[in-house]
Amino acid sequence: MAVLFRAASYLDADLALVRGSDILVVGTHIAAIGKDIAAPGGAEIVDARGLLLAPGFVNAHTHSPEALARGRAPMARLDVWLADAWRGLDAIDEAGIEAAIDACADEMIREGCVAVLDHFRQTPQTEWGLRAARRAWARSGLDATLAIMLRDKPTSSGASPGDPAESLALLDAALAVDDGVKIAVAASAPDRASPEFLNALVARARAAKAPLHMHVCETAEDAAACRAAFGISAIAHLEKIGALGTRTSLAHCVHLDADDPARLAATGTTLVHNPVANLRLGSGIAPIRAALDAGVTLAIGTDGAASNDSQSMHEAIKHACLLSRVAGGQDKWLSPREALAAGIGGGASFGVAPPRIAAGARADIACFAAVAASLTPLHDPVAQIAFAAARGDVVHTMAKGRFLMRDGVLARRDRPEAA
Repeated sequence: MAVLFRAASYLDADLALVRGSDILVVGTHIAAIGKDIAAPGGAEIVDARGLLLAPGFVNAHTHSPEALARGRAPMARLDVWLADAWRGLDAIDEAGIEAAIDACADEMIREGCVAVLDHFRQTPQTEWGLRAARRAWARSGLDATLAIMLRDKPTSSGASPGDPAESLALLDAALAVDDGVKIAVAASAPDRASPEFLNALVARARAAKAPLHMHVCETAEDAAACRAAFGISAIAHLEKIGALGTRTSLAHCVHLDADDPARLAATGTTLVHNPVANLRLGSGIAPIRAALDAGVTLAIGTDGAASNDSQSMHEAIKHACLLSRVAGGQDKWLSPREALAAGIGGGASFGVAPPRIAAGARADIACFAAVAASLTPLHDPVAQIAFAAARGDVVHTMAKGRFLMRDGVLARRDRPEAA
C-alpha cells in the first residue's frame, strides 16, 4: 500500500512548520518527502493542501475498562473513587472487555492517537480476559501495549487478586505469545504488592526484556504507605530492587522526595504525567519542572475514562501546560513545545519510537484540518495544537501506514455483535 500526500504542510522532526511538500508513505513507513514526488503505481493520492500533518500522539497510561464507567464518583478522592468507580468492572465478561477497548480506541483515534499503553486491570486476572483484550487491541490498529496489572494484596473494595502463583503463571504464558500486541509486566503499585511478589514481577520483566509499568505515589497517602512499608521513598525502593530503567515507566509520581527525580533521570526511567486525572481526583500537582530539570524522560497519559471522563490527549497536553502554571513561578511553566513533545515522544519505555514526520520514520500521522478554528489563523502550530486543538479537528489518523480514520470516519473493524 502506498499513499502520497500532495502539497502538505507538516511539523518536521523538530516540530518546525514546513509548507508545501509531498509526503510518500509506502507500507508502514514514510519513504520520501520532497517536491513533485512521482506516485508509485496504485498509490492513493491525498490532496493535503487543506491539512496540517503532525506526529501522532502516544497515550502512555490508561485503563481501558474505565470506558464503561465515565462520570462515576465525581466528588471522590482516589481511595473512595477506587471502590465506587470500579464497581462491577472487574466482573465484566469478554464482550464487555472488547466493547470497552473498542470505545477507548475509537476516542483516541478520533483525536490523532497512534499508540497506547493499557494498564489493564481485571481482579483476578484471567486467561479469557487477557485473550479478549489482546483481540480487541489487535483489531484497533493502534500500536498497543497491554500492561497486565497484577497484585497479591486485596483491592480497596476487598476483591481478591487470586493465587499469586497462578497470576505469575498467567503472566509467563502471556509473555510467550507473539500476536502483534506487546505485553508489559505491570504492578498496580509498590504498596499494593508484597515485597516477594513485586520482586517476582521485576525479575520477569528483566528476564523477558519486557516493559515494566506501575502507579507510583499518586496520592500523599500512597507515598506515606510506601515509606511505611520500605523505610525509604517508593522511588528509592524501586531503585534498590532493580525496578528502574529505560524499559520502566511510572504513572503519576505526584508526591516525590526531592532526590527522586535524580534517581529517575540516572536510570532512564520514564515519568508518565496524568494531569487531568490528578485534577479530577484532587491528587496534587506532579513536580514536572523538577523532573525535566533533572533530565527525566516525560510522557503524558489520559489515565482511564473514569478518572478523566475522556481519552483526549489534546486535553491532557493542554492541562499539562496549564497545571504547571499554578505549581510555582513562571520559570516553572511547562512550554507548549515541551508538553507536545511529551505527548508524542513518551513511549520509548514500552517500545514505541517517537512519531515524527521524516523520511524513514514509521508513518504515524495525525492530519488536522487547516481550517479548524484551533488553527485559524495559523500563528504558532505547536502552541495552537497544545492549547486549542479539539475533538473534530483531526480528519485523518494514520498508524503504521494505515488509515485508522479517514475524513472523520473510523475504519471498519470486525467487532463482536455485543460491542
